[in-house]
Amino acid sequence: MNRKILIILSTVLLCAIIFVIYSQIQPPSDGDADENYSIYQLSLDDDKVVMSDGGGPYEVPESAFVAFVPPSSPDSIVFQMSQPGTIYSARNITVRFSDAQWKSLSLMDILPKHATESYYINAYFFFSGKLADVNVGDRVNIPEISIDLVDVNNRSNYIWTIGRCDNATVPLVYVPPQLYDEGHVELIRESNDVWIIDVDAWFIAHYADVQGNYIRLSFIMTITFREG
Repeated sequence: MNRKILIILSTVLLCAIIFVIYSQIQPPSDGDADENYSIYQLSLDDDKVVMSDGGGPYEVPESAFVAFVPPSSPDSIVFQMSQPGTIYSARNITVRFSDAQWKSLSLMDILPKHATESYYINAYFFFSGKLADVNVGDRVNIPEISIDLVDVNNRSNYIWTIGRCDNATVPLVYVPPQLYDEGHVELIRESNDVWIIDVDAWFIAHYADVQGNYIRLSFIMTITFREG
């Protein structure tokens, strides 16, 4: 079984588990068992490498699925726009590959490997601590990220697999310390109802079955809740 099929199967399995367990989307509790939330919207800044499609905030669940997944091992935040049989968003995101920095696996600077393009995105942010412990004003490092970019014309075609972690035993998403320690990847709790994922960091990017390269991605994702 090749790498691409394994990626798709593992992603579908993760999504199925999330949907079964978390039928109601809500942020980590602050200790009030009666407190209920539903996600109102998610937005992407438009001056970064990864940006919105120009259609304004993504309403949830109409145009995206977002879930905070505590307690789990590890706690995570999931953002999905396309999963066959479950999610079919009319929206997409734009990735300005031609404006990003690129490096070869030998850490040599190289020319951009792709032009600006639109995709569906499925992104997973994994934490070493508990999201319920993040207070207003806290900035928490995100040690591991996995991103799939999906063909807007074929939802079963996972074109790009992009990720970052510092664990060399996971070569698909491993980024060496020379690059991993450069930049920042943070979750910021701006208020009780607003969470921000701020990224400017190096990732390893695999295009289809072609050998990977390193790419520096930037994006700011703002998740806003409303009581429900």
